[in-house]
Amino acid sequence: MAVLLITYKCNAETSKADKAFYKVLGSYQWVKLYGSNYAITADEPARDVWQKLKAQIDPDDYLVMLIFKSGTWSLKDQKVLAWLVHQPLKIEF
Repeated sequence: MAVLLITYKCNAETSKADKAFYKVLGSYQWVKLYGSNYAITADEPARDVWQKLKAQIDPDDYLVMLIFKSGTWSLKDQKVLAWLVHQPLKIEF
């Protein structure tokens, strides 16, 4: 199972893809992180998810998808958690 970090912004003046994009996004287990940033879990390869999402947006919309590899961080690492929830960083030594 992959965890994917997704940022999507549509061009409000020209885009007609907003609802279609969110319908595909909603077909996965997802959480809104902040603004138009989401995390989803998918059992299919990231490339397939990308193709499904990309097919729903207009050429002048903005889409970024990153694969989040949990082996590179720890749940005790407050820097990563603060970045994910976009909260002020509080580190205790």
